[in-house]
Amino acid sequence: MEKKRKVIVIPQCILTPGFYNSSQKSPEERKEIIEVLLKAHTGIIQLPCPHLSAVYSQSYTELSKCITVEFKNKHNSDFYLKQYHKMLKPIISKIEQCKKHGIQLAGLIGIKDSPCCSIHSSLGKDQKNDESYMQTLIQYLNKESISINMVNI
Repeated sequence: MEKKRKVIVIPQCILTPGFYNSSQKSPEERKEIIEVLLKAHTGIIQLPCPHLSAVYSQSYTELSKCITVEFKNKHNSDFYLKQYHKMLKPIISKIEQCKKHGIQLAGLIGIKDSPCCSIHSSLGKDQKNDESYMQTLIQYLNKESISINMVNI
């Protein structure tokens, strides 16, 4: 019997040490996550980190402000959304290729209380906060009618 091929989408900081957030994992925790995914025959699509991406962009200062204040100042939200769309475009392409080749998108993990990577507002009643990094990804998935399990850690 053929095993079903599947992938999970996770923020970069879950498996990559050296990124600042409340979800920092020890080497043992990262090893455990990888072992669970290997046993479940699940591949990984890592999201690019908006913080790291900002370091390499000319708009580092502006994007860093966005990450810290999470769109409290709405007049610049178009700028931030463009940056997020630019960073997520390759991820969406990977997800579309997986779908095209019969690889199941098993889930999306978010970071609880992260201004960029939380999926909390997507799961709750407040659908107005659709300008975060993760919200931008979820909007793409919804637009493509891709159903996915989502959880914050």
